[in-house]
Amino acid sequence: MKCYLCGQPATTIYEPTNPFSPKTTCPLCGTYYLEPAFRAQMEHFQSRFGNEAYQKALQHMQQLTQAGLMVFVGNYEAPLTQSDGKYREIQDIIHAIGYQVPTLNKMDR
Repeated sequence: MKCYLCGQPATTIYEPTNPFSPKTTCPLCGTYYLEPAFRAQMEHFQSRFGNEAYQKALQHMQQLTQAGLMVFVGNYEAPLTQSDGKYREIQDIIHAIGYQVPTLNKMDR
């Protein structure tokens, strides 16, 4: 399987405790979990802001995973992945690279 962050060959392990987000280890990027909701949010970010912004986001994610185990989640309050890694949501990533996307949750209105 290829690394989501850099496209290089990576090892993917499907753990019984984390059936929705496999553990990916890339020699270049490090080790991370990527939840399906986070991936969908990244695709939306790419469609809204373009490939250059998307590549910046991936590079930031790479830097984070190089520093230690990361879990990229759709929602901090209800993560699908159980790990002792550091949890990050899409907002954490895009704010770090200078983008703002308003939350469209009805509870926030």
